[in-house]
Amino acid sequence: MQRRGFLLCLLALPEPSSLPELFASLAQALSAGNPTDFLAPFDRRMPDYRKLETQIFALLNQAEVTSSVELLQDQGDDQRRRVELDWILEIRSDLPAGPSERRRQLLKAALTRRGKSWKIVSLEPLSFFAPQSSMNQ
Repeated sequence: MQRRGFLLCLLALPEPSSLPELFASLAQALSAGNPTDFLAPFDRRMPDYRKLETQIFALLNQAEVTSSVELLQDQGDDQRRRVELDWILEIRSDLPAGPSERRRQLLKAALTRRGKSWKIVSLEPLSFFAPQSSMNQ
């Protein structure tokens, strides 16, 4: 019974009406420490989806993240889009006196419309979302 209530809550989340809103919602999910909301618009069949999922959960488990993103380029049609994003992450370790890190990178994403919503079918480079220990090795 609890699972059905959880699924209904997920289905009730409003869909972003534009690509800037979609990516803003991703940045907001990271800043709120919510990996489930961050991963929701990704196609689970996307190459390396499991890697992204593992990285996001690990990153948010070990650090407080502040995130912002700006849509720089948007090309395509009403069914497929390719975008370039300027993404910034401020990462502060949950450990006392732990490391802080600022990341900024241009990311490329491809999206496909599924019904009324967009699904992210690729995002590169995924290493941008790696937990701190993975980036420092």
